[in-house]
Amino acid sequence: MPWNQSTPMDEKTKFIADHLRGTFSISELCTNYGISRKTAYKWLAEQLGIHVNDCHIGEFDVATCRRVAEICKTKETENG
Repeated sequence: MPWNQSTPMDEKTKFIADHLRGTFSISELCTNYGISRKTAYKWLAEQLGIHVNDCHIGEFDVATCRRVAEICKTKETENG
């Protein structure tokens, strides 16, 4: 069986899902996915509709964390 091909959106969804599991820090995830922290926070800020300077996962309230989880679920569903 061949490997599944992965789109950039698939990778972004996996990145956030991995973060929500709490297994890795943002720095570790960025290293694992081969992206910079700046890129990770820029994408997440765009998804949340907030300025990148306000996008600090450790400072999110419960409602924003739930929004992040919902974004991941939606992206995962869209990407099959």
